Amino acid sequence: MIQPLLQIEELCLESDGHRILNSVSISINQGEVVAILGHNGAGKSSLAYTIMGLTDYKPSNGRIFYQGKDITTKMIDQRAKLGIGLAWQEPARFEGVLVKEYLRISDNESATNPEVTFEDRCTNYLKLVGLDPERYLDRALDEKLSGGERKKIELAATFLRNPKLMLLDEPDSGIDAEGTTLVKGLISQFAKSGNSALIITHQPYIAEVADRVAILCKGSIERIGEAREMLDYYYTICQGCPNRFDSDLK
Repeated sequence: MIQPLLQIEELCLESDGHRILNSVSISINQGEVVAILGHNGAGKSSLAYTIMGLTDYKPSNGRIFYQGKDITTKMIDQRAKLGIGLAWQEPARFEGVLVKEYLRISDNESATNPEVTFEDRCTNYLKLVGLDPERYLDRALDEKLSGGERKKIELAATFLRNPKLMLLDEPDSGIDAEGTTLVKGLISQFAKSGNSALIITHQPYIAEVADRVAILCKGSIERIGEAREMLDYYYTICQGCPNRFDSDLK
């Protein structure tokens, strides 16, 4: 039996006396793309932050296994060193830092792909997310960039880190339709190289790129299965469900 890259067992998360995640269990195999699909407030981002090990997202119950080892109590930097990466829904601004400097900090491919120069890697990933390297490499990563531009740069940086498991929180946020198509293609390419991805989204068209889809509702996984079957269920049942208006989770 093949060991999953990530195995989550009965994961629970509470905040201020409220249950945010309720006995969530899910696995991700090497080279697999899994999407967590649900309405705003279902607990999707909270699940990603708990997997990543953010300070305010310590599970009250359950276990997180990565490559067969229990990482439930490990800190965020320890998880990053193991090969888990997170692309934030809202990228940070870094006043005075150039795009190429930010990408250099993020670059983790130099050790695994030394025959390709850093400049060529930057050029490649910026093009893959729909940005012209000549226009963006020497620009500052500040408020002059639009939200969509910063999001694309964040995604390029995340792919440069080359994590074994990438957590993508609303990867289409602030990005136009053409950019979204490019991002979906990049996720597929990432998985074909043997890496894995967990997509957090409330948009079914983003989940189309996944191998499997888990539908999260009010902190619990309602269903999980092959992408097409789960998307049909979501369109048929979940779109009209009143629960999508009845939660204040993240």
